[in-house]
Amino acid sequence: MKRKVLLLFISLAVLLFLVPVSKANAQLYNPYYSMYYGYGYMPLATGYYVGQIYGGFPHGTGYVYYYDMNFGWIAYQGGFYGGVAHGNGQCICSAGYIAGVWDRGNFVRQINVSQTQIQQSYNDIMRQSQAYAPHNSNTITLPPGTEIEQISSSSELGSKLLGKMSK
Repeated sequence: MKRKVLLLFISLAVLLFLVPVSKANAQLYNPYYSMYYGYGYMPLATGYYVGQIYGGFPHGTGYVYYYDMNFGWIAYQGGFYGGVAHGNGQCICSAGYIAGVWDRGNFVRQINVSQTQIQQSYNDIMRQSQAYAPHNSNTITLPPGTEIEQISSSSELGSKLLGKMSK
């Protein structure tokens, strides 16, 4: 009898572990946070997320920082829905800056902003990156004196960068 109960318990534990993994089709997800609901820090495969977390997914508002082989460090600040960009947000990397509106991972429209707003967003994102970066890891860095320019979402570079945000 004890053996059957133990076997049943182990089977349920394995099943509960596999359920969150099957939901991992969103861009950003951490199965180890599948039981976490609230605001916090969550490590990702190539970066980290700080913000509202719902069952292992960024869901609400927050900041995500991750490394891409083509663009280097990419930062996105804004809304999330089930692990993908949703609502108003802004994306910045060494290639430039895009602000816009996303609908569950799909880019809907670009919002044009002034150079002053871009620089302010860059400064805010850099401060957040330095405050939350894991100990002994790289933070987002750009060469000194780099001027961040707005990228048109209709350009080839813009569509490549947005493609990274909508996987």
